[in-house]
Amino acid sequence: TVGLRNLGNSCYMNSVLQCISQIEPITQHFLKYEYLKEVNNDNPLGSGGRVTKAYSSFLSEIYSGKYSEFKPHLLKEAMSKFAPKFNNEDQHDSQ
Repeated sequence: TVGLRNLGNSCYMNSVLQCISQIEPITQHFLKYEYLKEVNNDNPLGSGGRVTKAYSSFLSEIYSGKYSEFKPHLLKEAMSKFAPKFNNEDQHDSQ
């Protein structure tokens, strides 16, 4: 298991990421890129698949065997662009 570094205010996000990444069917869905056929890149209310692709990249990195700890900054950046309320150093619950 790879530890996730706190990015100043990402402890709740990190705990959710660690929990979800341990759900084998979901993780394999992303690691095998099966999610790509389900992403709606054209939804004007969505992120154009950026958050989903950032999550897939995050999983690829933490399961690569290269890290004992990892900073999920690219995933946090993608989420912050889609949900600007997370683009700060404020604490947020894992709702």
